[in-house]
Amino acid sequence: MPLLVLVAVAAGTQREPPFAAALADFREGRYEQARVKLQRLLVQNSRDAAALHLLGLVEASLHHADQARAYLETSVTLAPNQPTFAINLARFWIRQGKLDAAEEVLQASVAILPRPETYETLGLLRLQDDKPQQALGCFTKSLALAPDRVNARYYVGLTQQSLGQFDAALEAYEAVLLLAPSDFYAHLQSAKILLIRGNLTQALAHLRAAEQEEPSSASVHLYLSRVHLSTGDLDLALRAATRAVRLKPNDSLSHYQLSQVLARLGRMKEAKLERDLFEKYRKFSPANLPEIWQRQED
Repeated sequence: MPLLVLVAVAAGTQREPPFAAALADFREGRYEQARVKLQRLLVQNSRDAAALHLLGLVEASLHHADQARAYLETSVTLAPNQPTFAINLARFWIRQGKLDAAEEVLQASVAILPRPETYETLGLLRLQDDKPQQALGCFTKSLALAPDRVNARYYVGLTQQSLGQFDAALEAYEAVLLLAPSDFYAHLQSAKILLIRGNLTQALAHLRAAEQEEPSSASVHLYLSRVHLSTGDLDLALRAATRAVRLKPNDSLSHYQLSQVLARLGRMKEAKLERDLFEKYRKFSPANLPEIWQRQED
């Protein structure tokens, strides 16, 4: 699965300067410097849960799994009412492929202090485990605690979309866009559904809005190419598909789209080369996981 970006330590915003400096190092990717600062803090107080937790995130970022697990688990034990710590530990277990361990951590956290972000992470876990109906239940619980939570509403839409409930999914994305009009993912997913339905004008409008937010998104240019190919504008379709491939050279779907456009243009040799690249990269493309977790990584 793709490497998840673990969320920042909420407790760090009200801590003393040494911790704040370590947190800044972590966020900027200066992991060794962050580690040194945190180890100094722990010499002063070995039961500092926030410092232990952030050190766990540092070790996870350095791919030191055993050390990361020990620090993260200790921080959760010391601060069981801190949902951010439990969520990060659960995500660590998900990265290790241990979904049962992640489930146990999240369920324990909910039992102590029900929080919308914890239910949301449980829902993502259900999606990854191919249990969409259970995922919907978790996202609904998240929204019951925080009705204006944009992420949960988005994931309701994504789950409904995966079930083929396109009308309901579009309604969910519309609700997201009422709360956050420039939400990139809601625009992109709406465009995908509208493109399937042949609503090309509306799909194009959503893709243009998404492009404004993320002009270097290969996915946006891939779907722009599909819209233009459907309308017969082959020049724009070629330009967008070529852009998608340049932005994400190992993406199988972008190469497939470029092969389709080149074939329509009668450039069959080039189309075959792109089709061969599609076959090559398709073998290494993980199913569904990027769509589930991508929003959490940004």
